[in-house]
Amino acid sequence: TDEKVKIGSLDTTSDFLEKKLVAGAGIILNTLNAGGNEQIEVVTTGQSLLIENTVYVSKNGNDGTGARNNMSKPFLTIAGANTVALVGDCVYVYAGSYTETGDTFIDRVYYNLETNAVVTNTGTSCVSDDGVSSKLIHIFGNGQLVCSGGQCVSLLVSTAYIECFSMEGIGGMLLGEYCNIKVYQTITSQNGIGIDLRTNVRGSIEFDTLKVTGDFSGIKSSSNVTTDLLIKGRTMSAEPSKGNGIGFELASTGTGITKFEIGTYSQFVGTELLCSISSGNYYFLNSTFNQATGNAGFRFNNCLVDFVNCTIFQSVTPNFNLQLLGTSKVNLINSYLNCLANQNVLMNDESTLNIENSVLKTDSVVPSAGQNINLNG
Repeated sequence: TDEKVKIGSLDTTSDFLEKKLVAGAGIILNTLNAGGNEQIEVVTTGQSLLIENTVYVSKNGNDGTGARNNMSKPFLTIAGANTVALVGDCVYVYAGSYTETGDTFIDRVYYNLETNAVVTNTGTSCVSDDGVSSKLIHIFGNGQLVCSGGQCVSLLVSTAYIECFSMEGIGGMLLGEYCNIKVYQTITSQNGIGIDLRTNVRGSIEFDTLKVTGDFSGIKSSSNVTTDLLIKGRTMSAEPSKGNGIGFELASTGTGITKFEIGTYSQFVGTELLCSISSGNYYFLNSTFNQATGNAGFRFNNCLVDFVNCTIFQSVTPNFNLQLLGTSKVNLINSYLNCLANQNVLMNDESTLNIENSVLKTDSVVPSAGQNINLNG
């Protein structure tokens, strides 16, 4: 109503927005702040804002006649747009289904996917690097990323800024460097690890739902985390066809902390642990874990783990909620544990358990079967 619009960018390149936007007749651009989290105020009297350095992709496009900086001449495929896109350009993808092969999202190009833009790669990955040469990946908007032949995202040595509606693939994501990823709905891994953390991954991953099927882990880490990594989601589940995959399979050799904030994790089928941690530092916050399969809850070995405002519920099988091995140290803070058939905590004499303002409860139907803490050794 006041003919002013604020445009923001998380890009850390200095004056990124100023280079993208051009003031036309009756348009004023006011820089509110530059660099990271840059904001530009656009003041207009009704004239059009011209956007340079942009390549358009549309289902009505043509790879033979497509042109850079020309909305009336879009390309038919992202691969076609990539042939003319320069470093720093924006590839704008209109709604529609696009089938791509090869390297769909190239280095230092910004991809903006409209709502209902579905990008399917028929190769081994939708977003990828070669594992040797690093890339800077930028994908924004509300589109859908699909890989019919492998992992949806496979970035071992690249930095990734990804925002999308959903991801789906034979596997979910493999990440090895800095990432800032937000998936508004579901990450679906049909027959592979949901989120595979490698080498020096750090940053943040946020999703609404993570679904993993097959004999694979939901979140697996074999990384060297030296700075904090945050993984946050509303729900995470083991699907009916899940077999022997572990919910969380974690082994970090770094000094950083991997933080999890999972609203609800449920594992109702399969024969494996809810979580196995063999090394590293971890922090679970505001999370609920419901284990009703043929095995136990959390098993810790030589690691440091904090639970803050968490609930862990073992409902059916005669097993434990927490098992502490080696020199593991676990802090329970404002948390609730309930084990119906066996032990809340099974620990050896080298491990440490700190309990602060928490409840340990054994609602076993057989009174002699329930134990809060079993000291073994």
